[in-house]
Amino acid sequence: MSPTPELTGIIDQLSPVILAMADIIGLIGLFIIVVGSVKAMYYFFDSLFTRDHQHHQHSHIRSVLGAHLILGLDFLVGKDVIDTLLIHSIGEIWETLASLVTVVGIRIVLTVFLIKELEKFQNEDALLSHIMFGEEDDTPSS
Repeated sequence: MSPTPELTGIIDQLSPVILAMADIIGLIGLFIIVVGSVKAMYYFFDSLFTRDHQHHQHSHIRSVLGAHLILGLDFLVGKDVIDTLLIHSIGEIWETLASLVTVVGIRIVLTVFLIKELEKFQNEDALLSHIMFGEEDDTPSS
């Protein structure tokens, strides 16, 4: 079922606006990743000069970077989906769709592993706080 000529005309008129919005979404994703990388580098260099709780510092650095990577990748996937939806030619759609499925698949695998790493570091932080300071983890367990 193909779209009506009126709908095609509306889509053609809105395409530049939608593509600009997709580019903004992509830039937001890149910005989030860059901010997370800068924060992680700051925390890393800060931990080089402070010897207190060095293991805690490194797990915190990984958590900060991982959280920003996950969020940034989510925005980039959204941009890729929008870009794919605006393609008109059938040949381009299949080529771009195959590329999108590959990229999204890789990003999903990365996200799953990043989430597992973040959970591991949060558990390590809770255990370290309990051992070193006798602090209890106040977060409810699921």
